[in-house]
Amino acid sequence: MAEGDSGMQVAYFFFDDKEDKQKSAASCLSSLIHQMIVSAPVLIEHATRFYIAQKEQMAESVDTLWKIFATMASDPIVRGRYVVLDALDECEEESRSAFLDRLRKWYTATASTSKVFFKVLTTSRPNNISALLWIDLNQEERNATYDIKCYVADEVDKLKYQGGFREKVSIQLEQGAGTMFSWASLVIETLKDTPTENVLETLEQIPPGITGLYTHLLGRIPPRSVLLAKLILMNVVHASRQMSILELAIACTIKDTHTSLSGIARECIDNFEDDIK
Repeated sequence: MAEGDSGMQVAYFFFDDKEDKQKSAASCLSSLIHQMIVSAPVLIEHATRFYIAQKEQMAESVDTLWKIFATMASDPIVRGRYVVLDALDECEEESRSAFLDRLRKWYTATASTSKVFFKVLTTSRPNNISALLWIDLNQEERNATYDIKCYVADEVDKLKYQGGFREKVSIQLEQGAGTMFSWASLVIETLKDTPTENVLETLEQIPPGITGLYTHLLGRIPPRSVLLAKLILMNVVHASRQMSILELAIACTIKDTHTSLSGIARECIDNFEDDIK
């Protein structure tokens, strides 16, 4: 559970219908309760009496878990909570309906009091879910398209292209990006190192969509660098925490034959940031 400068706490849960532990309302409530207890251990007293009576069965009861969750949320020690529930449409339908029903009733009952500050944000595809409030993302997509147009125009200005050529580049970037800033950003970075006479050809070769772009960029890795790229990717993915450049350099350059850190060529470590790029 993350905490901001204001002391407000943020708990979150990501639903995934492919994972048994991430597709039920019970799993969601268990996770939220755990995060709240970690942030304020005294809150565990609200769960203790239910555990004494029900033991392990407590973790399977949406009704019990909801009572614990709602009681914790109303505890005066809780200065404020934000809860983010991502991909709610991937929660199994039966428990999802029960969960949303309880959430609605709870908000209706607590809306008139200033003692409880508890905000819940859910994201979902419109999968026959009746929610408290929906935001029209079609309008948001239109806004994103306009924002990307402005972003592309500003970045292309920095590339110093002129006249009709500048306009062609901008149009291709806008069409390829759609509503994805990451696509536009990565392609613009590519253009910075591309000779002007090759820019339009490069843009034509890059497929739209982020998956196609990543595939394209990976395909451009020189054969001599493929092994190093794999080592970098494997270490970053499997690390239990974010690695520093020095740690990643050592992990990717150390060999079975090395017996000490001094055996690794210093230039391999010093230049590793360039290897990552």
